[in-house]
Amino acid sequence: MRHRTFIIGAVALCALGCGRAVIERVPSGGPPAPDDLNMPNLRELTQLVIPSGLEPDHFRSPDGRFMLALTHDESLTGQQTGFYGVELVEQASGRRRPILSLWEADTGSGILLNVRWSSDSRAVRLSGATKGFRRHHHEFGTFNLVYLIDSDRFVDLMAPKPPGERSSQHAI
Repeated sequence: MRHRTFIIGAVALCALGCGRAVIERVPSGGPPAPDDLNMPNLRELTQLVIPSGLEPDHFRSPDGRFMLALTHDESLTGQQTGFYGVELVEQASGRRRPILSLWEADTGSGILLNVRWSSDSRAVRLSGATKGFRRHHHEFGTFNLVYLIDSDRFVDLMAPKPPGERSSQHAI
C-alpha cells in the first residue's frame, strides 16, 4: 500500500511541477485549396519575404487587434524544456487561442520561428524549423504555414500537391 501511495504522490507532484504551460496544438492543413488561392491575404503572404528573427513588432498584427505570445513548458526544476506554444491573443479581450506547439530545432538554442502578418491582420505566416510539434514525438523538419484566423485553420505551403495539380500553384 505504501508503494502505491508513493507512485500516486510522485505522479501528482510531476503533474503539478512540470508546469505544462503549453497546450499541444499540431498544425494540420494541406496545400492551398483552389478557393484559398483567391484569398488576398494568402496570396499576399505567399509572395512577400518573411522577416527572420523574433522582433517584438513581428508579434503584433498591423491593425493592433492581435498579438502572438510564446509559452514554454518547464521541468521540475523550473528550467525551460525547449517545448514552446504559440498563442493568438485578442488585445481587446485578452482571450488566448493556442495555435501551434513546437520543439526547439536545436536543444538549448531557442525557438526558430519567423512571423509575417497579412496587411489585413486576418492571417499570419509562420515558418522555421523544429524537432516536432508534439510533446512526446521528435522528428526534425522545417515548416512554412499560414494560419487563417477567421477559420482557425492552417494552410501548409510545403504540403505535397495532389496528383495532376501544377507544382508552381503555391510555391513561394
